[in-house]
Amino acid sequence: MVKRTFTPARRDGDPRVAEVLRTRRRQLGLSTERAAKLAGCSVGMWSQLENAKRRPSIVMAEAIADALQLRGEARGLVLDAGLTGVGRDSPYRACRSAPPG
Repeated sequence: MVKRTFTPARRDGDPRVAEVLRTRRRQLGLSTERAAKLAGCSVGMWSQLENAKRRPSIVMAEAIADALQLRGEARGLVLDAGLTGVGRDSPYRACRSAPPG
């Protein structure tokens, strides 16, 4: 008999991303509930993101960046966080590293 162990969800958030999310949400005057709804995630997940307890997937990072109208360095930071753990041959990584055009 093989004993199966389950690993907990990854809790590897980035404090810099958390600060960007919190600061921008407040600049826009959004509650955590409203920001979560705009990004298409639960309030619990949004809280974990803002407290650097979780990192977004690449799809969620894109939704968050759009919901908060992030531009420039802040947008890049959030999208890069979503790429953490994505394989180098992933189409997501290829799209992210392609020059704008």
